[in-house]
Amino acid sequence: MFECPACGGRGCPACEDRGTWDLEVCPLEFAGPEAMEIVRWADLAGRGLWPAAGAGLDQAAAFLDACRFVWAEDEAAKARRLRLESR
Repeated sequence: MFECPACGGRGCPACEDRGTWDLEVCPLEFAGPEAMEIVRWADLAGRGLWPAAGAGLDQAAAFLDACRFVWAEDEAAKARRLRLESR
């Protein structure tokens, strides 16, 4: 269950006034296997297991940008989940 992106959880015709919507298909249909691969690598990097030898300064800038994006989305999803559970 996710907060409706159209109304921000207030309820609208897109979510049938529930304020939420259920993901009923595999997320890979939206993102593809490449996105899941970067999520896996970002998870490993967050645990200190970087793909290239060394730490953050030894990684490609694009990889660091992707990690920051994945980590921010993960935190936002956790916050959304907490908001929905507290209703």
